Amino acid sequence: MAGDASSFSLRFTKELDGFITGLADLSGRFSLVAVGSYGRGEMTPNSDIDLLLLHDTKVSRIETERVTQSILYPLWDSGIKVDHSVRSLRDVADSLRQDHRVILGLLDARYLSGSYELFAKLEDLVKKEFKSNLRSYVAITERSVAERHNNFGSLAFDLEPHLKESAGGTRDFALLRSLVRLGVAEVPLAPHLLMEAAQRQVELRVMLYKVNPKAQERLSLTDQLELAVRQGVSDLSEFMYVYAKEAQWASVTLREILAHGVSRPKRATSSTGSRGSEEDGSSFDSPSKGEIDRVEVAVCDLIKMIDSEVRSNQPYLARRLSSLKSRYMVSPDRQWSDRDRNAFVTLLQSGDRLLSLWECLDVSDLWYEILPEWRSLRFLRRPNAFHRYSVDRHLIESARKAALLRDRVHRTDLLLLAALLHDIGKAYEGDHSEVGAGKVLRIAERMGFGDEDRQTLASLVLNHLLLAETVTRRDLTDPSTVEMVAAKIGTLERLELLEILTEADSLATGVVSWSGWKDSLMKELAFKVVRYLDHGVHGERQPNLPAQILEELVSKASSGHAVVATSDHLYVAARDKKGLLKMVVGSLAISGISVVSADAFELDGIAIDAFRVETWSGGEPNYQRFKLNLKKALLDESFLNERVQHLRQSHSYLSDRRRLEVLEFRPKVEVVKDVSDTALVVEIWASNRRGLLFELSREISDRGFDIRHAKILTMGYDVVDTFYIVDSSGKKPTELVSLEALVAGLERVVSGS
Repeated sequence: MAGDASSFSLRFTKELDGFITGLADLSGRFSLVAVGSYGRGEMTPNSDIDLLLLHDTKVSRIETERVTQSILYPLWDSGIKVDHSVRSLRDVADSLRQDHRVILGLLDARYLSGSYELFAKLEDLVKKEFKSNLRSYVAITERSVAERHNNFGSLAFDLEPHLKESAGGTRDFALLRSLVRLGVAEVPLAPHLLMEAAQRQVELRVMLYKVNPKAQERLSLTDQLELAVRQGVSDLSEFMYVYAKEAQWASVTLREILAHGVSRPKRATSSTGSRGSEEDGSSFDSPSKGEIDRVEVAVCDLIKMIDSEVRSNQPYLARRLSSLKSRYMVSPDRQWSDRDRNAFVTLLQSGDRLLSLWECLDVSDLWYEILPEWRSLRFLRRPNAFHRYSVDRHLIESARKAALLRDRVHRTDLLLLAALLHDIGKAYEGDHSEVGAGKVLRIAERMGFGDEDRQTLASLVLNHLLLAETVTRRDLTDPSTVEMVAAKIGTLERLELLEILTEADSLATGVVSWSGWKDSLMKELAFKVVRYLDHGVHGERQPNLPAQILEELVSKASSGHAVVATSDHLYVAARDKKGLLKMVVGSLAISGISVVSADAFELDGIAIDAFRVETWSGGEPNYQRFKLNLKKALLDESFLNERVQHLRQSHSYLSDRRRLEVLEFRPKVEVVKDVSDTALVVEIWASNRRGLLFELSREISDRGFDIRHAKILTMGYDVVDTFYIVDSSGKKPTELVSLEALVAGLERVVSGS
């Protein structure tokens, strides 16, 4: 398939050249020039054709219009997308002086037809202009690239990268080749390898178009799986590895050139006096030339040399680190000293600078001298609805966040190492928390940690999801919940570390994984666990609501029901009655309001539902409409059944389902044992749709059960709902036949049958 994509790009460009050059017989006063991706010969099926019609200054306006129309009209009639400009050399020169960004579009100019002499003058003009204003152009380009990388992420590390605009994407390779061709930069790679890597990216874009013409250069996980299958590859990481490695190399190299390469660079020399090893240039891997004679050093000495290179502020850090890699090594079996361990922890404390330093260490292979176990994580992709990055990048992001939060713990070293290694088990079969805990025990032993510290690190890795899952899926007012968390954590020191590790992990995962709501729940749980570990008692069974809102709800609900709303929060209270949650969420659904998260509980005979909400359309919630619908639902339950059924059959519901271009996990209904002594706990995993929460709560209510407590969490297109269910007498259900029927009914709901 890749070969077909490659031949397509070349064939498509050749066919376009033949078609376009035959449209007009240009005189010596015109030159037709291909620019952009067309100029580079890297066309994909959805590429625009970028053309420049160059003319000399003596051509009349009428003649210019005639020639322009003779070229463009046939292209438009053929349905070809064309981006064109008509300029004289003087116009081009003026544009270059007025807007330095114009020159970037002319770096890939390629002659098509007409006057070659005129085209040659254009090439000379662009080269002279670029070199005479080199510093200015490089500064502008550096800002532009940084902004683009910030907006579009990284092809190497984003789980769903943008193939054209992201760091290491097509634009970066095009810019690298142009800078090399202009003679203002060198790269530590043979030219043909740079060309082949760029062509591989074009092939990937062509393959993406063939499986999903509407992808618009964004390589989704779904499309990656399809492409991998067509290539006969079963693992996403294996399929993306070469693309990711070359993209990382390109983005690091381009950033270093733009930061320092304002003229033809000399070979990079390390601060220790050795030349860089870019003369090999035989592959994208770190140079191995001379590695047989490498000197074995301690971790602390290697990190000291790395620090020296960073502090020297000399250009081309990655190349200089490659030079260190070619001369020094750390034995993977070497036992670390206290100095080794402290040096590594200091490196992790770099905070926001850690990412760029780690990329240079990674691309130079020096990172694996320090932490050889990391190699199994390189560019590792694990499809996940919550994560943005590959596993290795996520762990670095977690360590960065932890470094910024480390003033809140007593053991900074344990926090940073746990943040860096908490997902290391994802590279292996089995539960990644359990596998990772075992791996970390062995790593911590090599690093020289004592037994208690090793056990703490292993506990942090084993339980790194414990707090997040508990606050989003368990009843925090249930004593069993607090006892379970306390039993797994064991000590106040571990709780302190785990709380900050959870926050760092969540912040590194993505913007939807941490919020003020989640933070407040975490603090509530931590407070209760601290009291239990410290004194053996439970905290008060108080709901996590602002006191003023709670007082208003209780007061108004005593005479009926109460609704308190803010821009994104909604609180509903009423004298407890069976099926109240069903009526509230059903009224929300038919009012166009989606539940992001919810907490439902009972206080002194009053049922209280607290929601974080948003609208399906993205506008402000229509709370007035919701109140009217809720009033009708409280009077007549059949009102909701009819309206939700209509919602499921409506065009808007179908449109929501068609928009799903994510990997949907398999629906699951699970009875969780040994969590609560007073209620049956049921967890439900499903893909989101309008009215789903209503259908689930209706199923529970219609089978004679009641919801004592509920934790609702919506994450993109995924939902994880936890219900604490009691029978009609308010006790934990035990009748097996009824429970089996309930589970079967809930399974039918989540499967959509």
